[in-house]
Amino acid sequence: MVAFHSPAARHALSFFFGVCLLTSPLFVAATTEKSACQHLSLSNWTSILDPWNVPTTPSEQQVQGQLWVLAISENDMINEVAFTQAVNDNQQTNSNNQCAILDCSHSPILCYSWLINPPSLMHIHRAVHRPLQPPSTEWRRIPLDENNTISDIEHILTMSSWTDVPVWDGFLHPYNGALGQYGGGYIWGIIAYYTSFIPNWLLILGGTLLVRRLLSKIQPDEPMMTAAYRVVPPENLNKFNKRD
Repeated sequence: MVAFHSPAARHALSFFFGVCLLTSPLFVAATTEKSACQHLSLSNWTSILDPWNVPTTPSEQQVQGQLWVLAISENDMINEVAFTQAVNDNQQTNSNNQCAILDCSHSPILCYSWLINPPSLMHIHRAVHRPLQPPSTEWRRIPLDENNTISDIEHILTMSSWTDVPVWDGFLHPYNGALGQYGGGYIWGIIAYYTSFIPNWLLILGGTLLVRRLLSKIQPDEPMMTAAYRVVPPENLNKFNKRD
């Protein structure tokens, strides 16, 4: 029989129960539920990315918040849990930092509508000015390499290298784009998603035929011009014009 009253046995039991507690689903859920990143989809992205959706208090006249969105696909090596932990570590210096996950494998239309190629990191800076000025947003898209690790993302978060990336304000921007604010990005996402199933060679062939068709409408066909000249030579046209 093992002597559980010995110091070595007590340390072994403490280590065993500690490992069981840390790896239990209840403990993991309790520690990650508060800091888990939200998942973006076509049904909830408007509420999550709302410029007014920044934690504020009535006494604050100007509040700035940052939202980090990680766009991934099934084959990307970047770990979602590690990304969440990196954002949580960065929250120690800025409590208004938030994070979100955009899985392009499950929400491809949303990725196409924002012209995002995973893996990518998108930084959304939101500023709320009270009481008269409307909130302002700045979107930046930071492409990532397939070999990037979570340490590279931590460097982007901590060193503020995202400030060197130009602000995205293209025509498909969902808030201030010429087409995006009227739903043009969503329409483009649907078109791009369904055309992605068409082989490239078929698209090239169809585009070539379409261009040739348009050119034939603009310019007359050369063989038809030659046949017309054979019936009525160009030098005889002047004779007919003089008779008239």
